[in-house]
Amino acid sequence: MCGLIGFISKKNISKDLIFQMLDSLKHRGPDSNDYYLDSRFNLFLGHTRLSILDVSDKANQPIISKNKRYVMIFNGEIYNFNKLKKLLNDKFTIKWNSHGDTEVLINCIEKFGFLESLKLIEGMFAIAVYDIKLHKIYLARDKFGEKPIYFGNSNEKFYFSSELKAMMVDKYFDKEINKLSLKYLMSYNYIPAPLSIFKNISKLKQGHYIQIDLNKKNYDSNSINQIKFTNDELENYSTNDNFDKNKNTLRDLIFNSVERKIGSDVEIGSFLSSGIDSSTITSVMTHVSKKKIQTFSLGYQEDYFDESKQAEKISKFLGTHHHNINFDLNDASDLVLNLPKFFCEPFSDSSQIPTLYLSKETSKYVKVCCSGDGGDELFGGYNRYINSQLMSDMYLKKKSLKSSLINIMGSRKFDFIFNFLLKFNNFFPDNLKIHNMIQKSESIVNALNEKNLYQMYLSINQHWNFNDFINTNQNNDLFSEYWSNDLEYLENIMNLDLNTYLPDDLLVKVDRSSMAYSLEVRNPFLDKNILNFAKNIPSHHKIKNNKGKIILRSVLEDLIPKNLIQNQKKGFLFPVKSVLDNQLNSWAEKLINKDAINSHNFFDYDEVLKEWNLLKCGKNNSEYKIWDILVFQDWYLKHF
Repeated sequence: MCGLIGFISKKNISKDLIFQMLDSLKHRGPDSNDYYLDSRFNLFLGHTRLSILDVSDKANQPIISKNKRYVMIFNGEIYNFNKLKKLLNDKFTIKWNSHGDTEVLINCIEKFGFLESLKLIEGMFAIAVYDIKLHKIYLARDKFGEKPIYFGNSNEKFYFSSELKAMMVDKYFDKEINKLSLKYLMSYNYIPAPLSIFKNISKLKQGHYIQIDLNKKNYDSNSINQIKFTNDELENYSTNDNFDKNKNTLRDLIFNSVERKIGSDVEIGSFLSSGIDSSTITSVMTHVSKKKIQTFSLGYQEDYFDESKQAEKISKFLGTHHHNINFDLNDASDLVLNLPKFFCEPFSDSSQIPTLYLSKETSKYVKVCCSGDGGDELFGGYNRYINSQLMSDMYLKKKSLKSSLINIMGSRKFDFIFNFLLKFNNFFPDNLKIHNMIQKSESIVNALNEKNLYQMYLSINQHWNFNDFINTNQNNDLFSEYWSNDLEYLENIMNLDLNTYLPDDLLVKVDRSSMAYSLEVRNPFLDKNILNFAKNIPSHHKIKNNKGKIILRSVLEDLIPKNLIQNQKKGFLFPVKSVLDNQLNSWAEKLINKDAINSHNFFDYDEVLKEWNLLKCGKNNSEYKIWDILVFQDWYLKHF
């Protein structure tokens, strides 16, 4: 992994600014850094490197093509680079100076052109290429959005960078908050692409590229079109209703993906919880790796959050070198106080804290680690998928039930009924038990009042009410392009998550948390072949009888004993309410006081205070709403 930074300026370039920007991204690439300048356009390209493939200086960047036409900076890994190298050798005579993917990529661009190369490469990447002949800059981001890139215009500079912090070291950078971005943050705990927290800066969307013509000198980000380069047409994997055939196909696809993704010249490990996804990836790694795999799990003192004991049993069976990392909640304080340093824009998925701690400890042993991200979105792992038919039936058919629930929520009967349900919930089987029951049930009942299924689903996942919390005249709907009335409800919500929640929440969390400690994380499920397969198979091979990931679970059952497979999905939970009551109470009180809230006038202080007081006295379960506020407050007060 690496960090990239660049800008085009109407003024002369300051060398001091160049070094400050490079220094701001050294956590992404501590092994080396360098830059390229073109004084004709006041163009700067900078790169910080984390050495994974070919750790020699010959693979450093920026790299210039042999014909001197292209300059490239690149963050990520090209998994099919050996295949591309063979293709190049078959067609051209090339003298190679290194054995990694960077030189292969620049040669592809030289021989085939930038846009054709995007169709050929498979991997996780953010790429910036300068075409010296045509005076154009190209920026591109991988299909799933694993690697980040921001771009935009401010103070007569057009910036592009892996993280906003590289732009923010420029004292003339305009830090005007985008209210629509803040609205999304408060509603969903992340800011979706193409938005960033700043008004003039955009995120490049996954599977898209942009081009900037230096001759036109018009670098307004609002006038730059993001162009999709990925192909959404599904390849035919001969999937049908034959479960065993589909299962064997999936097994082969996972093995092939893992084999491609564990190549490196440094030590590699795997995150291992007790869940289906990480257990599958780790199991396959032990089969295809020539070295003994190191595995890492996070343990809590609280049994409810702890999955480390089960993970340890799995690692023992697989014969990995296992590290059980104990997370004392007192350790959370230092991480929380540094969130504005780790995340370049406010981001309030509370699982960021355990992810940061796990990354910090894992980086002491390995430079590369595999993860199971993407398995839920591809194979139906979330409870909201499992309950999707129930939800759509309640909305579309059972009007009387909907009306009854809404009436109950507004009556005094609610407290009595819910106290009963909370106790009764403890007798549910693990796969049906509802966690955070009050908050989720309130969300569901409110969602049933929405005007259509699409709005209902968005409402279920909201923290603060999107339409009421912050007033803005900007276009509110960034998600509707991923929703089709021609698809079933389950297919729609999985497709929506795959294109929004996965790239803009989960992958942001993993990228920033891991790169904060110079750790590269790879995701074998995020593979175009696995994606195409998952979209082809019948829904009942994913979800059946109130269980998700049916086909993936079956693959895993052939790799480890069935009794080791955890049935209840907990996710990477963090006890927000507990730490706000204890370790982080004084921090929270300072950020929610009247002066702090009114310092920017984005929030209604009385509304925030009401939620905070109700949470403190145990009358509601709004800790995630409060966490959204606290994360933004801390970020804002440290940057303004």
